[in-house]
Amino acid sequence: MPNLVSLFLAATLAALAALAVPAQARGSDSCKWRSPGHDPFVGDVPGAVDHYTDIPARTRERLKARMRQFAYDDIVSIRRDAIEGNYRYEPALLDMHFGKRRICGKVTRKTWRADHEERGLAYCEDGQCIVVPLICRNVSRIIRRPAVTARGAPGAPAEPLAFDPPAAGPAVVPAPPASDTPTARTLQAPPTASRMPPAADLPPASTPLPPNPTLPPADMQPPDSPPLATPPVLPPEVPPVVIPPPELPPPVPEPQPPEPNWPAPAIPPLPPAPPVPEPATLLLWATGLAALAAWQRRRRTAVGTDA
Repeated sequence: MPNLVSLFLAATLAALAALAVPAQARGSDSCKWRSPGHDPFVGDVPGAVDHYTDIPARTRERLKARMRQFAYDDIVSIRRDAIEGNYRYEPALLDMHFGKRRICGKVTRKTWRADHEERGLAYCEDGQCIVVPLICRNVSRIIRRPAVTARGAPGAPAEPLAFDPPAAGPAVVPAPPASDTPTARTLQAPPTASRMPPAADLPPASTPLPPNPTLPPADMQPPDSPPLATPPVLPPEVPPVVIPPPELPPPVPEPQPPEPNWPAPAIPPLPPAPPVPEPATLLLWATGLAALAAWQRRRRTAVGTDA
């Protein structure tokens, strides 16, 4: 019996923990992303996708596998009022992860400067897109807008052409419009003898034109037949105009210095400079003179003593 009670308590705690995860995944209503990188996400980046329980499990597994392999779809630029990339995205960042368990439902960037930019890797599967900013790894959700066709409508089906494409054969002559329209007279074929109205219906002072007894030339075709496709008349080829380069004037030779026509006077050699005695030589001379003076003084003293 105690084992059954413990098993029941464990199952109850597991159910409560499972219910707590979707509550955290919804996050708070709005947060301000003032300084990117200040509160980075420290959990498992691919595992954060499991917090988005509204995404089908199979789609989440494909997203996580691609995130582990860094097989991203786009490198987006997150700015203050837009998210730009190779595709078109809504500017909102949804369900951003901060720290360990904190999730914000909608993140505003109104405090950013206009030139502030953060890069992120975008992964998309089955219309569900995840973005991972490179500076902080704060896993978030973004919405990719549908591709716009040339007609301006997203995914509009192709409509049949109102005209034959080029090289599709001779064009079909459209049926002439009603006779009461202004363009009826310009689109209908020229009158022939079989199409001329009777003479009674013609206005006064007018007679029906007789049919042309001569046959039309071979290159002409009846009015009821479709026009023949004639090749376009190409303009005659004009030979390219070659403009020769302008002729440069011949180089002007540099003037040579004039040579003197008189003999240059001989420069006498300079006298040899007197030798300058070195300080050691002067010292030797002074020492010799002092020794000679001392010797003479001693000699005089010796002579005076002998006398």
